Amino acid sequence: MTIVDKALKYAERTKTITTKRGVVKRKKPGLANQLTPATVEALARKGLTMEEIGRYANCTSQNVSYALRTTPELKEAWNRGMLELQELTTSKLVELIEEKNLIAILFTLKCRFGWRETGPANIDDAPKIRIYLPSNNRETQIIDGEKV
Repeated sequence: MTIVDKALKYAERTKTITTKRGVVKRKKPGLANQLTPATVEALARKGLTMEEIGRYANCTSQNVSYALRTTPELKEAWNRGMLELQELTTSKLVELIEEKNLIAILFTLKCRFGWRETGPANIDDAPKIRIYLPSNNRETQIIDGEKV
């Protein structure tokens, strides 16, 4: 590869930015545009967030999000990886439930079926709250047979 070819390749990888003052800057893009569907799927399968994938790819999470929105192959890979992670975690949770693991059973009942450890609050048993306001030279009022 000649020097000219290397220079052309570098120019393709860089982006020219002209500021308001007319200063021309060259900026290398992040690696978000170099993410492959296989990489995105593998990282999503491991449970990494877009921010963590951005750190892996040396770019921001916004760049990763934009790459997923604009590239259907990356979005499909992200969805496949997340579905594989979900299938793995739910199957492991079901295994624990079948082994009669009480924590897994309670977790599933609370998260999937809305169970609570305590019943609804009984309003009649709640303590009465009394609020005292300064008189500001107003007349006293009688509430529930008591002078306030």
